[in-house]
Parts: sequence; structure tokens; C-alpha cells
Amino acid sequence: MQRRGRLTCSLVTLALILSLAAIALGASDKKASAPDPGRMVPEVSLILPAPSYDPIRYEAGVMAAENWKQLGIRVRVEPMDFTALTQRMESSPWNWNAYISGYVSRPERLDPDVLLYRPFHSSGILDGGPNTSGYKNPEYDKAVEAQRCEMDQAKRKQLVFKCQEILTRDLPAITLYHVHEVQAYNKNKFTGLVPMTGYGYWNVWSVLAATPISSDKIIKVGRTADIDSTNPLVTGGGAGIELMRLMYDTLTRVGVDGAPKPWAAESWEVKGPKTVIVNLRRGMEFHDGKPVTAADVKFSYDYIKKWAIPIYVPFLDPIDSIDVLDNYTLRFNLSAPFPGLFQVTFAQIYILPKHIWENATQREKVSKPQDWKCPNPVGSGPFKFEHWRPGEELKLSSFRKHFSPPKADGLILVVFANPDALFQSLKNGSIHMHERRLLPTQIEEAKSLSFLKVDTKPDFGVYYMSFNLRKAPFDDLQFRRAIAHTIDYDTMVDVLLNGYGEPGRGMIAPANEAWHNPDAAFYEFNLNKARDILRNAGYEWDNQGRLYYPAGKR
Repeated sequence: MQRRGRLTCSLVTLALILSLAAIALGASDKKASAPDPGRMVPEVSLILPAPSYDPIRYEAGVMAAENWKQLGIRVRVEPMDFTALTQRMESSPWNWNAYISGYVSRPERLDPDVLLYRPFHSSGILDGGPNTSGYKNPEYDKAVEAQRCEMDQAKRKQLVFKCQEILTRDLPAITLYHVHEVQAYNKNKFTGLVPMTGYGYWNVWSVLAATPISSDKIIKVGRTADIDSTNPLVTGGGAGIELMRLMYDTLTRVGVDGAPKPWAAESWEVKGPKTVIVNLRRGMEFHDGKPVTAADVKFSYDYIKKWAIPIYVPFLDPIDSIDVLDNYTLRFNLSAPFPGLFQVTFAQIYILPKHIWENATQREKVSKPQDWKCPNPVGSGPFKFEHWRPGEELKLSSFRKHFSPPKADGLILVVFANPDALFQSLKNGSIHMHERRLLPTQIEEAKSLSFLKVDTKPDFGVYYMSFNLRKAPFDDLQFRRAIAHTIDYDTMVDVLLNGYGEPGRGMIAPANEAWHNPDAAFYEFNLNKARDILRNAGYEWDNQGRLYYPAGKR
């Protein structure tokens, strides 16, 4: 009894000491603040995709905002249509502090250059440019430039790892989570679909191989966001990019194994570190019947580079010039060796019909080709355009003259208001597959439906929060480091993703094993540590718990 009494007394004493310490700490915070209204950290804006587009990204943002409030930060959460979000985050006057977005898995993104150079190299800091955070670091620029010129795989890997280390140190963005791609299709209507790592069933190889086994000959695909435009030079959302890749050919395509495969380029030969000869496939036609020639390929690359289409600029920069050797042969002259040429550049740049695009600005009376409505796009791809009813559907028909024609008669992209409406249509058979992953709450039900084939693949995409480094408070590295400890990774994965994912581990996902740096810094969820970082940096709190900048800094 005596020992228990002493133990109880000790615990009470300890609790009293801790309580007094906490009070003293709080009093210290309040005393130090002596709030000057001019130093109060202003309300920050966090822009998010609307829950109807992606409830997981939306909820992840709301969770983060609640944790920021625990640190005395006032937060204005602004959910919006994804197209509007994209336009706002990419354009001046940069009237936001942070946003949540994502780079979904696309085959060319297996090459690390896509997620390291384009979003973070200082050359992308401009209106409409890909470096939305305004991040600028000469050390990073040097490393990311070096990796895109390094042909030795081992040496390039060291540089790629260094880039990841710098990003996790400087924190222009924080990766929130990586998902597991869970997709389904109606196996009673189509067969032959091929799942692709990080991509699921919605990939070009699946769509080409999908073979009708019922009276339904046209594949109906559901999506919760419409395309931005039928102009292939207007890029904003993944839906538009993927649809354009069905209508327009590229020199290569990334195969299900992640390696570049010959496509419009029947073959190529590396003549030196800066010279590549490309042999174009013969007999190709555009949808209007005109032949596809080497002149069209050269025109496309030169034209897209001339008009500086932001999404493609980094992948065209290494190309110094292109020579047409004959109707089916080109010579690519590089300004420096570029290991991503075949997997990234050749797989992304559309082959445009020169006879349509070379005079487009004069003919359509627009200042730049991106402004052209392009109501009837003409490519040479395996599908050709039929119609687009914005907000409802886009229809493509199979181009039977293509060298790899689809098995189905066509494809219809059906637009839904939200993921639940889309899933209901998948269940009742009015659509046959979906463009994006199932929500975690839908997966078990999908698995219980005998007519659905469900597949799970690791995803090498990233869902991230980016910060505006142009303005306070996110221009302060210590503030960003504090914020990095406010991300509740476990709850996002266990609750929001229902276990179908993993915590964010940088811009190169763990699923991309060849390039992921497992040793890059990771910031655990710890609000006390976040508060300590702010305090040590000179931030203060008033008696209402509101956060103030360090004295003399604002």
C-alpha cells in the first residue's frame, strides 16, 4: 500500500509539474507576442479540387487545413472545378497560398525527368508555366539539368536521387499520398483489356485490344471531368491529353512494360550522343486521307516548340534541329544528350497535319494556335473525331486505315457529375469502364459484381500540396517545414484511401523503384514539432492562439 501511495503521489506530482510547465509555456507564448496587428500571419488560401471531382484530395485538404488552424493559422479553403483550379494555380497574380493537385500515372512519367524538371526548374516560372510554386534554386537547376543529359544510368540515378533530396529539403511541395490504381470493366461486354502498372485498364493498349463479345460494339468510358478543348495544343487536364493520344499518333508509345515501343516511328538509330535517325512508318494517313510524311513530323516539333506550349517545352528544349532526309526519314540533332528522348519526347509530341496547321492563325484569325477552337480535329491516330457535346460526351470512331486499328467500332467518353453517379452507371451496365480509379468505398462492391473484372496495380503518380513561394508566409522555409509536420499521412491512407495507397514519399513514387530515393527526408505528422519549429524561428502567438511573424521580419 505504501509503495502504491508513493507511486500515486509521484504521478500526481508529475502531472502537476507538467501542467504548470504547459501553463508557463502558454504564458510565455502570450507574453512574447505582445501582438502588433501588422505582424499577424494573414489568412492563407488553400485551393482544392471540388469533392465532386475527387473527394479524397478534397478531404485531404480539409484535414490539413484543420491542423493548420491548430497552429494558429487562419485558413480559407476554396474548392473549385478542376479546370478553374488549374487556370488559377498557373497564372498571375498568383492569388493563392497553397493548392492540392496531382500527377496521375502516365507511362512517360516513369522517366524521372517529367516530374523533376518540368515542375521545379526555374525556367518554368512564368504565366502558364509548369513551375507553379515559383521555386528557384541554382543548386537544384544544376542537378536536374545534369540528370537529363547523363546517358550513364548509374550516374544519372545519383543525380536523380540528389534532386529528390533537395526537394525534400526545400519543400516547394509536399507529396501527400500515392494510390493503388483499382479499375474495373464489364467483362461480359468486352474482352482482351490489358492492365498497365500505374494506369489500370484505361490505357491505349487496352482500348485498342478491347474486343466486343456482345451487341455493344462501342466502348463507353465514364469520367467525372470533361476535356478542356478539342485543340490538341490546349492542355490542362488528363482527360484531354489521353483522348488526344487516341486521335493523334506519336513517334513512340510507352508499352505495358514501361519501355518505349515503335509507333509512327517504325525504327530509329542512335548515330551518336546527339544524333538520332528516325525511320517513319510508311503508308500512314491522316483522317482526311492526306499522307503522313517526315515533313509533318518536323513541322509538328518545330511548331509546338515555336509556340512554346508549356507542357511540352522542357521535352523539346534538347532538340536543336530536325532535318528531313526524305519522305520517311528524319535526323534529330540534339543540343545535348537526352536519355528521355524516346520515352518522354517521342511519346508525347503529337504528329499534326502540316496542311491544316501551318496557316491556322491567319485562317482562323487568332493570335496564337492555342486560341483556335479546332471543332473538328484531324489526326492520324487509331480513333477519329465524331462529335463533342461539352459536359455530356465525346465520341470517337475507329480509324480502320490505321496500322493498328481498334477491335471495337469506337469509343464514347461519358461525363458524370460525380464518382457515385459514374459508379452507378458502371453497375447498371450503361458504361463499360471508367477512366480514373474506383473510390475506396466502391472497391468491395465492385469486386462482388460477377460481370466486372477488377484489377489493382501500384500507382507511380503523386498527389501533392504545392506552396506559393512568391509570397508570405510560404516564402519562409521554416514555415514550410512546420507545415510539413501537419500532414496526417496515416489517416489519409487508412481512412480516406481505405488502405489502398501509401503515404507520400516524394515526387518519384516508391512504385517507380528504379528512380525512387528511399532515403530522402520524410516529415512525420507531429503538431508539437511543427509548433517548435515555428517558435524556434521566432514566430509567436497571441492570447487567442493566433500566429504572428517573427519580430522585425514583416
